Amino acid sequence: MGPPHSSAVQMAAVHSISKGFLGECGFRGGFMEVLNVGPEVLTELNKMAAVRLCPPVMGQVLLSAALSAPQPGEPSYDTYMQERGAVLQSLEARAELLWRELNRISGIDCQPIRGAMYGFPRMRIPERAVKAAQERGLEADEFFCWRLLERTGICVVPGSGFGQRRGSFHFRMTILPPMEALQRMVATISQFYTAFVHEFS
Repeated sequence: MGPPHSSAVQMAAVHSISKGFLGECGFRGGFMEVLNVGPEVLTELNKMAAVRLCPPVMGQVLLSAALSAPQPGEPSYDTYMQERGAVLQSLEARAELLWRELNRISGIDCQPIRGAMYGFPRMRIPERAVKAAQERGLEADEFFCWRLLERTGICVVPGSGFGQRRGSFHFRMTILPPMEALQRMVATISQFYTAFVHEFS
């Protein structure tokens, strides 16, 4: 941001090797940069870091490699840039596909997917389904997600786990499957959701 903000605004930036475009999912390694915070905050952060029994070595190795990308003039630079571009273009295309296709399902609305590997569509759930969920001790979106998994094998995460507004229902779905698989998954979700709404209407 430059002066005066760079020396006055408190900021924390966090990055994980498992959440970047390199897609090293399952590897745990990351970093945090904090700017313009007081010494008491740094003390607490150091305490949190110190309680770890051992570092995730493979995650640290991968993070180091990710932060040391090939530079112009190095032998692998052109290959790296081509692969990086292909990955980012593919993620963008899958995000666009998921957003577009979810919005074609009557009763489901999804915001454009920007800067994340997930869509978080909102869905309308009939009152009878809400009551059926309550009878089982579940939130309505959790009930929907369990039924979707049991009947189709598709695993999505209920929005109730993310602090959604009370009375609204969402699920979180990743854009990471290959394009063809993603298309099949959305088509299956559309069929399932239509049948689910019909069953509980």
